[in-house]
Amino acid sequence: MKNKTIKPDFRERIIEKGVETLSDKELIAVLLRTGVKGCSVSVLAEKVKKAISATEKRDLPFVLAAFPGIGKDKQAVILSALELGRRFYGSPGQIIKTAKDVYEVLRHYAFENQEHFICIALNGAHEILEVRVVSIGTVNKTLVHPREVFSSPLKLRSAAIIISHNHPSGQLSPSQEDIQLTLKLKEAGELLGIPVLDHVIISKKGFYSITV
Repeated sequence: MKNKTIKPDFRERIIEKGVETLSDKELIAVLLRTGVKGCSVSVLAEKVKKAISATEKRDLPFVLAAFPGIGKDKQAVILSALELGRRFYGSPGQIIKTAKDVYEVLRHYAFENQEHFICIALNGAHEILEVRVVSIGTVNKTLVHPREVFSSPLKLRSAAIIISHNHPSGQLSPSQEDIQLTLKLKEAGELLGIPVLDHVIISKKGFYSITV
């Protein structure tokens, strides 16, 4: 049985509705094109997505090489796509001035079916040092611990951070849990000397800046 290729509607959606309407998993599926024996392209794309989220950039080539069925061609396509996106849209040095700037960097997460909690590390000039997915949750909740949020910014000697998460439901208003988490992380940031400048909620309807 031949490996199942990507669904044609992915390509049609990119052309007709815009590439930003595809989830991270679907974008990776487009890059992979086919699955491997015993693993559909959708399942493989989800595994690759998790690997990318959990892996440092310098280690990613080795992690991808360890995936059964992902040869050098697919590795090269994935790494090239990530690097091209980084160079054009998410490269270090991009300045974040407003919540809208945060939304423009992270807007693709609005189309994810699970909550993604993201931390943007900034230097003293509010230039991006790193954009990192801290955790991935369910359709309406993701668990976040201050240790996980601040571990990388501490290593990078960040001057500040901005946190963000998507609402798959489309609702932009913050929940009580969102507000409490913001307060908790702000307190942790003050103790560590890395202030939390903003917490931006993202959905298909736009964005919302939590001010507490």
